[in-house]
Amino acid sequence: MEAIYTEVRIALYAIWRMRWLALAVAWAFCMVGWVMVMRVPAAYESSARISVQVKSLLGDGSEGDVQKGIDRVRQSLTSTEILKRVVRSVSNGERPLTATEALSLIGALRSGISITAQGEDLLEIKTRISLKGVSEQQTAYIARNVTQKLIDIFVSENLVGSRANNSEALTFLDAELARRAKELADVDRQRALITQQTMGSLPGSGTLDQRMDAARNELATIDSNLMSAQGSLAAMNGQLAATPASIPAGSVGGIDSLDQRIGQLQGQLSEAVSRGWTEKHP
Repeated sequence: MEAIYTEVRIALYAIWRMRWLALAVAWAFCMVGWVMVMRVPAAYESSARISVQVKSLLGDGSEGDVQKGIDRVRQSLTSTEILKRVVRSVSNGERPLTATEALSLIGALRSGISITAQGEDLLEIKTRISLKGVSEQQTAYIARNVTQKLIDIFVSENLVGSRANNSEALTFLDAELARRAKELADVDRQRALITQQTMGSLPGSGTLDQRMDAARNELATIDSNLMSAQGSLAAMNGQLAATPASIPAGSVGGIDSLDQRIGQLQGQLSEAVSRGWTEKHP
């Protein structure tokens, strides 16, 4: 135990003798670290929330469709054409960006733009930028301007898409209306042709409705006369059925009166036959 205690004291004494050297080495490491940290470009983040119809823009509301819609929007905003439009319209607050700064900004934006859906009617666009050779104030100004420009492009692109969809819908509706109008015109022509043909076959004068009303009235009169004739025929058939087949001998006057009655009935039958009546009709 005494030996261990002695060795610890010797080690502590050696460290105490080298304390200034250790302090100098620590300071050297700190200086190198500070220099390296100072050389790391400052990163600034700018975010904005916009109100949109997330379901209509990003899908029917399921998690998979929303994520696919977000990826599609992000790919659209980070495309080379969109980024060039953004860089051309952005300055550092004092002057337009140089070619080197523009290329550096495009490279930073490809991985620095993020889009997230927050709720059913909010979409957050976030931009994180870190540029070498640009001051912190200029980087912050660029980050804010880039975010604003991305929002403007996003809104304009979606408005153009909505207008295009509305234009296509209106074109389709116009075509449907034209087709329906043509069908109605064809139906009107067929109706006029049928009316003309029907009026030629109906007697009388006036419009088709007037002629049809007159024909209905005439048909009702014929039905009434037919029912009256059927009643008369039934009465005559009853009288014939009541007449005996043989007549007993009697006075000449009685025979003459019976012959006259039979003659009258035969005359009525002849008149009915002349009208076209038969035993079955009417």
